[in-house]
Amino acid sequence: MGGKMYSGAFYCFIFLPVSIIIYALTPRRFRGKVLTLLSLFYFFVLSQFLVLVPIITIFVTHFAAKLIEKKKKKVFFFVPFILLFGALACFKYFPLGLTAPIGISFYTMAAAGYLLDVYWKRTETNEKLEHTALFLTFFPVIVEGPILRQPEIRETLFKFENISLINIEKGAVRIAWGLFKKLVIADRLSVAVGTIFDNYQNYHGFMIVCGAIMYTFQLYLEFSGVMDIVVGSGWCFGIKLPENFRQPFFSEDASDFWKRWHISLGAWFREYIFYPISVSGVVKKWMVFGRKRFGRWFTNFVVSILCLFPVWLCNGIWHGSGDNFIFYGMYYFVLILFETSTKQPWHKLMKKIHVNVKAPWYIAIRTVKVLALIFIGETIFRANNLSEGLSMIGSIFKGGFFDGVSAQAFLDLRIDAMDYLAIGVGLFVVFLIDLLKEKNRFDVEKLFTMKTPAKWAICYALIFSVIIFGAYGDGYGDVALIYAGF
Repeated sequence: MGGKMYSGAFYCFIFLPVSIIIYALTPRRFRGKVLTLLSLFYFFVLSQFLVLVPIITIFVTHFAAKLIEKKKKKVFFFVPFILLFGALACFKYFPLGLTAPIGISFYTMAAAGYLLDVYWKRTETNEKLEHTALFLTFFPVIVEGPILRQPEIRETLFKFENISLINIEKGAVRIAWGLFKKLVIADRLSVAVGTIFDNYQNYHGFMIVCGAIMYTFQLYLEFSGVMDIVVGSGWCFGIKLPENFRQPFFSEDASDFWKRWHISLGAWFREYIFYPISVSGVVKKWMVFGRKRFGRWFTNFVVSILCLFPVWLCNGIWHGSGDNFIFYGMYYFVLILFETSTKQPWHKLMKKIHVNVKAPWYIAIRTVKVLALIFIGETIFRANNLSEGLSMIGSIFKGGFFDGVSAQAFLDLRIDAMDYLAIGVGLFVVFLIDLLKEKNRFDVEKLFTMKTPAKWAICYALIFSVIIFGAYGDGYGDVALIYAGF
């Protein structure tokens, strides 16, 4: 798929710098057109003739929004909505021998969200076709998102600021940080992860647990690393793109995890599925009826089912049609439904028996529980199918837990001692930065107010760590982007 065609080197060191130069040399009134053309050209580089799909999406979305605003009839929303998701289904779930265009899930959901925002009068329609085109296909977000929502992005996306040195500096550092996470850590982990998951029958116990942990870290560091590159690219043009991650491994529970992980996807489902259902006539009627007949707790429990089930079913389907993805969505549906239904009684119980839920020991136990749930979910997610995923989880409890564990067993995962050292140091650096962010003790803006020698020492350390320790060259193959496949 498109992830294999994506080249980080081509993007970061050729396409992006050339685009910045072209943009800087373009008069302001033409910059929207230039950015749109650059975006469509980049799409063509990745998907060739399939560039026609986003072009058609642009025209359908732009003129449908105009009709929705002018006529205010549901038909002008439902017809393009069916066309957009019909095309997505044909390419993604019923491929008919065709490769899906890169990023189709991301710009389809952005287009549908835009139409809904216009229908609900949350945003103005775009007067210019180029604005709709740029919103749907701005080249940094083509490959892995985030999913854009026009009310959040339009203020800076259509401003077309002049290129400034401070924005370039901020963007370059953020891009370097993303490359560090992907090239130094994630791409190394992918080798070991592939060895375990492709040969899962040969492993059990502790080695399966290690595979689940390594894959979770690989996914996080690759996806969040690419998001750093995306956000940094936007900064170069003075465009503020939404953040897609916020220290997810510091989550209090599964619900909190999904407020921190792939934030734009969760926000889309919340805005366009969860909230509309929660205020629908069916839910309102049930709440009146249920509270009279069954009481508040059971009524709220049913409301949670009605609102959460379609969200998590769609979440699973969004990732793919495989049974492991559907199970993945239902897994989080059950977890979050359970949390929602028991949270208040649990806190009452803890208060009654005088347990301090802010005590370090309690937080430690809670963190281990949440991480275990995350690792289980990502094992199902990564497996080729549900049967293999469940088999891997079951094999954790077969035989002696530490049987077969040795230094050689880890070297047989096709990465050597120096790779493990680079991974370990890299994970420590990422953990430290995330911890400082979680404690509100790290602010990237402060980096650019530091005295110049200190600032550039940090920047050069980051850049040279990518150059020296990045997993590329002899012995390393190209690693396809995971979320480019979704």
